[in-house]
Amino acid sequence: MRNLLIDFIIKIPKETQNSVYKPVNATSSEVIHHIKNKLSEKVKHTAAYLAFEKSCIEFINNSHDAGATRFRVRFLQHTDSIEIEIMDNGRGLPAEKETTRYDWKKAILTVSDKADEAKASGKKSCGQHLALSTTAYALERQDGHLAITNRENTRGALVKIVSPLTACNSDEFLEPKPGKGRNLIDEMLLVALEKDEDAIHQIRRISSSPDFTGTRKRAAQSVLTRIATPSDDAACNESSPILTTPMIFSLASPDALRARIRLNSSSFPCQTPLNTPASTMVSTSSSSISFFSPKKTDDAISALLSSDHDAAANNNGDHQRQ
Repeated sequence: MRNLLIDFIIKIPKETQNSVYKPVNATSSEVIHHIKNKLSEKVKHTAAYLAFEKSCIEFINNSHDAGATRFRVRFLQHTDSIEIEIMDNGRGLPAEKETTRYDWKKAILTVSDKADEAKASGKKSCGQHLALSTTAYALERQDGHLAITNRENTRGALVKIVSPLTACNSDEFLEPKPGKGRNLIDEMLLVALEKDEDAIHQIRRISSSPDFTGTRKRAAQSVLTRIATPSDDAACNESSPILTTPMIFSLASPDALRARIRLNSSSFPCQTPLNTPASTMVSTSSSSISFFSPKKTDDAISALLSSDHDAAANNNGDHQRQ
């Protein structure tokens, strides 16, 4: 079953406001007002609608920047899902930018093209353009997705927002899960790190590079602090992400890095949750070492080196006795 709920077209004004993002606020407000009054409460509580409402102005700005003069929105209800199509008549996207599932992880870890362009134009504040990445991530948490492609056989771009036709708590849609940080950006960086340990290098760059600003920079700094010296309070509960030993090594002292090279091991079998108490025993009886802070790292390395020294001394003694 495919039921067309709304098919709404609005003109995008050519004039722009004096703002970094060039938002056409009146157009966005008009779109939201018109659509909201025509939808059922059931549809308005889906993740797809919440994502659309949050990012509508970003979609219109993107269309405006692409030279579009018309903005079209269609709501389609399927048997168990809701699909929102957003179309314009602008220049469309470069082929390499098209995606059937928006990669929020790549977006959150890199500077957007729009931010680069704004910076190159001499604007003092270019923003970070994270609206689509946070929307895509919030949708993914609700088993939905965001697709951005070019329209077929005609000029313009097509955005699709899809989610199950089930109720979603609007107050929690853009809020982090318990134990996942102070805001959604914190959570996104932590989840990106869970998916790919190499993301730690980019998170470090975000925390220190002038190319990144605002919420994302603060989130990166918070994540690095959280990983290096997690607390034992309620913020680090059972839902905290898993921190593997290679990640800990990458955040620890130079001694730890040298020891990792000396051990000639690129990965370790142990995995330690962030909520492990500070009194957690450090094991040096195998190639796996569990610890958190640089001090615990140094203590573990010292214990390991001491253990190796004792073993070497015993071996020398056995050899001499032979």
